Amino acid sequence: MGVGEVIDTRDVPDWGDKVRELTGGRGVDRVVEVGGPGTLAQSVKAIAYGGQVSLVGALAGMAGGIDFVPMFLSQATYQPIATGSRRDLEDLCRVMEQHQIRPGIDSVFSFEDAKAGLSHYAGRKVTGKVVIRH
Repeated sequence: MGVGEVIDTRDVPDWGDKVRELTGGRGVDRVVEVGGPGTLAQSVKAIAYGGQVSLVGALAGMAGGIDFVPMFLSQATYQPIATGSRRDLEDLCRVMEQHQIRPGIDSVFSFEDAKAGLSHYAGRKVTGKVVIRH
């Protein structure tokens, strides 16, 4: 899927610096931040100028702080994404089943053909969901 490097954050707690090292100082275009306040500072270090940080969760806990200046100077977009609770998902599934609502499926790809599925999706000529079966 195009992954060149993997950083285990348990082994490399300053993973933002490691990202900078691996990218020749540039940083990455996109960070999916699942740690929350406990890891956001690392995401700020890792993001490239003008990149996007998607704020999804707070798995690392609510403690932590952020140095505003590097965040501001990154000129990155920080976008919160609400995913809801497990109960919300279960309620949604129950309503969809009760009312026989089916999502529109554009195409289905095997896991082995995931790269083609992602390319198809990236082409933005889809009507409905692109599914990659696992």
